[in-house]
Amino acid sequence: MVTKEELKKMLVGKRILYTMTLSSQVPPYEAEVLEMSPSGNYIKLQRMDGLCTWEVVNSIYIADVLDAAGLTDFRARWIPALNEAYWYIEEGGEVATAGWSDNSSDRRRFSFGNVFKNFQQAEALRDKVKRALYAFHRIELSKEFVSKEKETVNNKEK
Repeated sequence: MVTKEELKKMLVGKRILYTMTLSSQVPPYEAEVLEMSPSGNYIKLQRMDGLCTWEVVNSIYIADVLDAAGLTDFRARWIPALNEAYWYIEEGGEVATAGWSDNSSDRRRFSFGNVFKNFQQAEALRDKVKRALYAFHRIELSKEFVSKEKETVNNKEK
């Protein structure tokens, strides 16, 4: 178990992703940890939307600690113990489970950020990735449509 002092050293000054519930329907907030109370029971968070609040440490779920570039800080990520179950997203988008055996598949999933403590975490990220892919393809399609429209207009002017 992590002591309050260790938690303070790990989090103060870092950016985190956190939620107030484990529901996969609620996206995590990104916030900077400004300080912790002397008792270690409260954490002061400055969300990216500007809201600054004190939260009870036991009432939030920290999904990830981010580095300066906004990427996951690998040192803070959960790694399953040998033979411990974890969840991941398969190529076709299905959420699956496996036991950690520290083989190349496990390490490849971990290095890509595709190792989760529970089904809900994997499902939530899968849904976000799916939305991001759909948005990407909509944007690319609209670019193609706009460029074809310009081409047609330019050909008519000649």
